[in-house]
Amino acid sequence: MMAIIQQREPQLLASNGGPLHLSAHFVRDFLEHQLNWVTRKGTGDSQHLPANWQRLVDDMNMRAALLVFAKGVPPELFYSMDETFVFFAPMAGSTTLAEQGSKQVYVAASEQKKGITV
Repeated sequence: MMAIIQQREPQLLASNGGPLHLSAHFVRDFLEHQLNWVTRKGTGDSQHLPANWQRLVDDMNMRAALLVFAKGVPPELFYSMDETFVFFAPMAGSTTLAEQGSKQVYVAASEQKKGITV
């Protein structure tokens, strides 16, 4: 919410001299009353590794090799990409935000990491 306002209308924020202060209470009220989202406990884990994960990995490796060959990327510019694990979603706990009244609320398994290696 803060990022969108900062990008589109920064003069509205109190930090820029505007009238709008985004307190945790304000954001929670907005999520509940405008988006109808509430904090919920998960009813089940999200899906783990797909059954065909090895095929997906092989396909990705073939696409990368084909792209490197087709674009003429010099071998010295293509290097191992398993250096650092970067999270693209926070490690989930047992709660998440979901629309009020929803029957199923899936959360990422707490032991499952959501990220990529770069």
